[in-house]
Amino acid sequence: MSIFKNIFCHKKVALLTLLLSLFVVFSNANAQVGCDSEAYKQGESIFKANCASCHKIGQNLTGPALAGVHEKYEREWLYAWIKNSQALVKAGDADAVKIFNEYNKSVMPAQNIKDEQIEQVLAYIEQETNAPCIPPANDSNDSNQAGSNSVFLLFLGIISTILLMIF
Repeated sequence: MSIFKNIFCHKKVALLTLLLSLFVVFSNANAQVGCDSEAYKQGESIFKANCASCHKIGQNLTGPALAGVHEKYEREWLYAWIKNSQALVKAGDADAVKIFNEYNKSVMPAQNIKDEQIEQVLAYIEQETNAPCIPPANDSNDSNQAGSNSVFLLFLGIISTILLMIF
């Protein structure tokens, strides 16, 4: 008798774990860490205004792709490079000279930008490197998606309750 009781208990735990996992997955399906943060939004705005004409996150243009740049270089170096890349090239910085030569000696214009703004751009680049944010197609689609998720979660809750009562 105790064997059946243990099997019954394990089935109930397994079912509860499965349903809880589904709930978590579907309730967070559209949530991406950082995409709604102020730093991300400001960084995206600054990037589009100052950087996007020469850089993309995952593809070389006039300048290098910026995916992973936050891991490849020290923060202080990135600040110096962004503010005035030619100062680093003229000082003989090995990384700066390498990038300068690799991109046909294209000069990255000096940026009159604050450290806080650089940090926001780096937050944007890091988010887009690790888990790109997908902009919504339009607002009505967002509300339809949110509504369908709510209906699905309600349905999942009702089915979970029924299954737990049966088992």
